[in-house]
Amino acid sequence: MHSNLSKLFHLNIYLFIISLHIGFLLYTGSTFLAGIFGVEYIWIIYSVAAFFTLLLNFSITPILRNVQIEKLNNFCLIVAGANLILLSTTSWNFTIFLSYILYLTLSEYLVNLTSIMTEDISKNSVTGSIRGRFITMQSVAFLIAPFFTAFTITHFGLSKIFLVAGIFVFIAIIYFKIYIKNVPRIIIPDKNLRNAIRKIWRNYDIKISVFSLISLHLFYLVLVIYMPFKMESVGIAFTTYLSVLLPIALLPFLVVPSMLGHIEDKMRNEKTFMIIGLLGIILCLIVFSLVDTSYILIWAIILFITRIFTSMTETSINSYFFKKIGPSDTGVIAIFQSSISFAYLIFAPILSLILLYANLQTLFLSVSFFLCFMLILVSKIHNTDNYEKHKARKEIWKRTKRRTV
Repeated sequence: MHSNLSKLFHLNIYLFIISLHIGFLLYTGSTFLAGIFGVEYIWIIYSVAAFFTLLLNFSITPILRNVQIEKLNNFCLIVAGANLILLSTTSWNFTIFLSYILYLTLSEYLVNLTSIMTEDISKNSVTGSIRGRFITMQSVAFLIAPFFTAFTITHFGLSKIFLVAGIFVFIAIIYFKIYIKNVPRIIIPDKNLRNAIRKIWRNYDIKISVFSLISLHLFYLVLVIYMPFKMESVGIAFTTYLSVLLPIALLPFLVVPSMLGHIEDKMRNEKTFMIIGLLGIILCLIVFSLVDTSYILIWAIILFITRIFTSMTETSINSYFFKKIGPSDTGVIAIFQSSISFAYLIFAPILSLILLYANLQTLFLSVSFFLCFMLILVSKIHNTDNYEKHKARKEIWKRTKRRTV
């Protein structure tokens, strides 16, 4: 196997293990925190963690100039694993507050580092396929994790999930040390974050890609934090949601990202799929606000369809964005990967306020209205094929002008 292909394969397996530890707490975190701090205040933890994640992501370029990425990755893994074990043993609210913020910060940062390593050894011609597999590996982990989570809650209690997550972090350390070891040193240009922001702001396509991913993570925020409370309001048990509904809902992520990524490499038509995906998400939010049944089958179908549209949107955004940039654009990648932090930092307080003065129905409809605005912006980006043709025509025109001078 070619060395780069081997690295990509092992990075995908490593990503799967990392995503498992995130998946254990992805849908249980809000319930755990609400039991300690109350539903009205858990947004503070998510927002503070998002702020620190942004600081880490924005400092990644100067850090990688001085530290090899695998050393940085290993350090973060060790700290994350030790922190999760602390969370599983402590009962002090202040310690839980600080440790959970650290958990959220490092888990997102580890995914960001893995994304940069993957981009560094990827070829642009197969970016869609590679990004599709990247999302699929995360999704397989998120599909399996609820079974472990429901079993752990039933037999050992909610807090022991942190111990299970910590064990998987240490498994990730061992796997990385054995199978990945050294990755090619990433060449970091002498550019700062201001240059990255300028590049994003001046390029409409890249800018809207970033905004689109922030919008998608706004929807994920709704699913992660508020969907368990919606299930509770209609009379569906939390363990039933975790062990039955979530695995069914996540099934599209096993097929759609890798299949769609391959299609987009051939067709270069990410824009169309982004529009279809966003439109579907908007309709699903409206359905969330209207349906109040406790029938599990109905919710299984709704959540399954929802994930078809979200997987389509996420794959298309990632494929589109990474075709526009290169591995040396670490600042641009860091901002793109910080979309989840932007979503939590900006929208978690707003959604909490809506819930404080209104209800879940209003919350779902408000998010759907915002995504309608995002849909208009996405409709104005270039398709990848049109964009390449446009660049080619500009280059031909420049050459023609040079010859006539």
